[in-house]
Amino acid sequence: FSCFHMSYYMLNTNSIGPKLTALEGFALLVASLCHDLDHPGFTNSFMIDSQSPLALRHNDMSVLENHHANLACELLRREGTAIGGGLDAESQKTLRKLVIKCILDTDMSHHGEMCQTLQAATGGDVSKQLLMSTIIHCSDLSGQVLPWRVS
Repeated sequence: FSCFHMSYYMLNTNSIGPKLTALEGFALLVASLCHDLDHPGFTNSFMIDSQSPLALRHNDMSVLENHHANLACELLRREGTAIGGGLDAESQKTLRKLVIKCILDTDMSHHGEMCQTLQAATGGDVSKQLLMSTIIHCSDLSGQVLPWRVS
């Protein structure tokens, strides 16, 4: 839950939270909870090199992140876990899209590009999606800097 915790912290302790709508913040937190669903404990590279069923299913592209996003979307649709079920159809579609994008952007292969895009942003001119993707990406990495007893 450290990714969720850090995402929540970032949304609520600085000026980022007010920049997002309630739906965007909700999507970010859902993605933070689901970003590593059913993680097998291997890297994308290992999955691809071993020609795992997941790698073949996802055509060697962000293998684990696609798997996590797929499972998250299944949960969003399943009776009993459809926490966005009370939203109108358009908001449910937006929620799904945002959750998928945020989870896919936790793939470390996007790290360098994300850093370059952030560095190139001038005057705080950063899209909401980039802001959300950066939050979940940083939150995903945050566990590595926590003391061992809490990580």
